[in-house]
Amino acid sequence: MTGDPCSLDCFWDQGNGPGNDDCYWDHRCDPLEKAPDYPPEGIDCAYDPGAKPKPGMSCEDAFGGQSTKCLDYCAPLVPNGCDCFGCCELPSGSGKYVWLGSMDEAKNGTCTIDAVKDPAKCKPCTFVPGCGNACGKCELCIGKKPEDLPPECFDADAGLPDGGGGADGGEPGGQCPPGVEPCGLPGQQPCAAGYYCITGCCKLTPPK
Repeated sequence: MTGDPCSLDCFWDQGNGPGNDDCYWDHRCDPLEKAPDYPPEGIDCAYDPGAKPKPGMSCEDAFGGQSTKCLDYCAPLVPNGCDCFGCCELPSGSGKYVWLGSMDEAKNGTCTIDAVKDPAKCKPCTFVPGCGNACGKCELCIGKKPEDLPPECFDADAGLPDGGGGADGGEPGGQCPPGVEPCGLPGQQPCAAGYYCITGCCKLTPPK
């Protein structure tokens, strides 16, 4: 988060502000920020297509793409099914997106895995594809279990999600994007030092 209550930087690191990641989004750019509920942040961040996530950057610019620095820094941290700003598809495969940073009036976090179907606790948001990691057909994503994967995703011999395919699963697709180590399922190795396992893939430990 940044000093502006409607502005966001990389949701997945431990920093505060875009200075270290150069990621910019503004919830005033989210077309869902309209009456009566103004999700995901409320009337103070009402939709304004003329909002500027940063000077010289339009909502359209931010929605369609982020800087190379942002993509290099933040994208490797983003779990499957989420964007750089904490908007995730939940339940997985539903086509519905919620903001993991949702809070109540007392500023307490409210979005948990048990509350994903409650829009008052897990507030709807618009996925930012310019800095997002869509949930592929054969990828494990938040709220998606191995038994939810279709049979064609599994290697016939090892019984593990097929390692082939593109970053978003492809046909049949892999558990993780190319070059990213899979993890978390029986028979798979633990992540290397400096990485942690989330949504079935080894991700860089968020920098402080």
